[in-house]
Amino acid sequence: MTKKQLSKRTPRQARALARRQKILDTTESLASAVDPDAITTTSIARGADIPVGSVYQYFENREDILGIVYKKSYDEVMATVMQSFQDMPDDISWEDEFHYILTVFWSTAKDHPTFRTMTRWHNNHNTLWAATPDIDSDFGLLVQEAIKRAGILLPEDRRIAILQTTVTTISMLIDQILEQDEEESAEQLVRELNTLIVTYISNLSS
Repeated sequence: MTKKQLSKRTPRQARALARRQKILDTTESLASAVDPDAITTTSIARGADIPVGSVYQYFENREDILGIVYKKSYDEVMATVMQSFQDMPDDISWEDEFHYILTVFWSTAKDHPTFRTMTRWHNNHNTLWAATPDIDSDFGLLVQEAIKRAGILLPEDRRIAILQTTVTTISMLIDQILEQDEEESAEQLVRELNTLIVTYISNLSS
């Protein structure tokens, strides 16, 4: 997730708000059909039926717009994953817990119209540091809650390092899972990632 947002101040007038939203909706529609790198402010303006200059009234540049579209897709996927986590059966083992979360994440991301293409764009245009969620991000908090629900107490002197390792590992490897179109291939990678995380956490509590 981007750690810095470039977007200009959100307008307050209804007409300006509607035009700004139309720009975002048009970009989102384009991102579901073409490579985000092929999207330009000109193609956005053409799709939104507005002058190119109007785009720059509300956004700094093309990257600003695409960054907002990416964050929207990320937030939508994470909202579904978080809700599924809350609805997870109480009797599920903690080993199966991570597998469940990873499977829901992949299936939700696969079905989302722009998440995979926008995540690929985001990763390609940011450093590893910028593209990796913080431990206090929604994704990081989900990992912390999963560990807490498993009843595992992290050593206080290693807590931050353990969380950073876990969140970074899952984030990087799940991007590989997102590249899979076939459920069987994705499931194989989910199982391997789950084994990796469970083994790591198990060693912490042994």
